[in-house]
Amino acid sequence: MKLDEVQLFKIAQKFRYAIEKTDFSEKKVGREANLRMKKFPVESCTHICSILGAYLTNEYKLEPLLEVHAHIDDEKGPFALHRWLEHDGIIIDITADQFEMVKNPVIVSRDSSFHKKYAKVISFYCEKFDINYEQYLMNLYDAVIATLKRIEKKHALFKKLIKLIKTGNK
Repeated sequence: MKLDEVQLFKIAQKFRYAIEKTDFSEKKVGREANLRMKKFPVESCTHICSILGAYLTNEYKLEPLLEVHAHIDDEKGPFALHRWLEHDGIIIDITADQFEMVKNPVIVSRDSSFHKKYAKVISFYCEKFDINYEQYLMNLYDAVIATLKRIEKKHALFKKLIKLIKTGNK
């Protein structure tokens, strides 16, 4: 399936919001997953790419989907490694705001100034995004998906309530 930039942005924004609302306590997700999410979005691009990639391939059958590895450079040279996803030339990055030069928590764009100016691509991987090889990834994925489903359920109930209010007096 192919999705356009607007559709991908909505999905990525919803996924990022679910991550921000998820309880990543050690009790809920285990020690390793808890440690990896303590500084989100800092140092979380690798596992977030894995779980977002799994979500996009499982739920939307999105293909092709690439994981991009890059050096992030500033005036002084390379200072960090970073990963994001790409689909049909569209950058999907929900952890770029770990860098001070990025203000938006979600970047979905064919023309990202951050990625053009600072990112020096090392490699592309065509991924299948199978997270079943690492327990911590499965724990992260399950926790975020559970939060996402709760958010979607609340949203659906809210829409029904608004509809009832609008039609209630007629």
